Amino acid sequence: MAGTAISIFKKTDVVCDDCPAEIYHNALWQLPKISIFLLTLLTTLFLQILSNLANDYGDFLKGTDNEDRVGPTRALQAGIIRKKEMFNAIVLFALLSFISGITLLYFSFDTNQMKTILSFIGLGILCIAGAIKYTMGKGAYGYKALGDVAVFIFFGGVGVLGTQYLQTGELNLSGIYIAIAFGFWSTAVLNLNNMRDVENDIVHKKFTLAYYFGLGKSKIYQLKLVILPYIFTYLSALQYMNSLKACLVLLLLPFSVIMVYAIFKITDRKDFDKFLKIQAILTLFNSIVLFTCLYLLHE
Repeated sequence: MAGTAISIFKKTDVVCDDCPAEIYHNALWQLPKISIFLLTLLTTLFLQILSNLANDYGDFLKGTDNEDRVGPTRALQAGIIRKKEMFNAIVLFALLSFISGITLLYFSFDTNQMKTILSFIGLGILCIAGAIKYTMGKGAYGYKALGDVAVFIFFGGVGVLGTQYLQTGELNLSGIYIAIAFGFWSTAVLNLNNMRDVENDIVHKKFTLAYYFGLGKSKIYQLKLVILPYIFTYLSALQYMNSLKACLVLLLLPFSVIMVYAIFKITDRKDFDKFLKIQAILTLFNSIVLFTCLYLLHE
């Protein structure tokens, strides 16, 4: 969700007949369109809840959520909710996601932009299906080592570039760099989860990249997922700022380095759990830092 707040403003030229000549070279940076921003945030929230519920349901039915699971106890596993109630909740949030998405498109586009509207409807249906099929059903792609790819696409490409287009009606290189960065950071959260759960997952035939890589290579993979995004946020900032100012988007890099160093020292897989929230929080704050830098310090 952090990527929702990124790449949602654009640079336009101020043009008027009575303005001084020099004003034509000044950039007017616009804050996000509030209605579209709030609806995008709401749709993203519904999709995230849908994904969490579907993951709980799918993993429980496949026996992956059991007493041997290292992470926090889930609702079905703990008996807090029944299977039928969970299924009904999944259906409800799938509908809420769709309705919220349609409302978002209503406020974002004119009726003469039907091709764009239909494209976004298709993309929305794909997002809903992706949230559900991660662990649910025989063809659950999360059990076939495709979770990392899906997270990168949905949280990076769709989340960032989709939001940018809804706000500005265009895509640019800066947005692509940001999409790559937040796609990597979101995948880093999943990889930590998979490194923690791999021993129990494999018993229930849930194959992840953490299983195929092994512990050592998974840590190297985590290093790349956490550190490489700073290169892309820097490249994004360079589109609007000089090189010195652009370095400000690297503000949280030392914290990421410290975290990765601690991860490399882990030998007990359950210790990965405490870094999940840290990585999620760092991702959120990196989005805030980047947005603040681009909006306040652009040139």
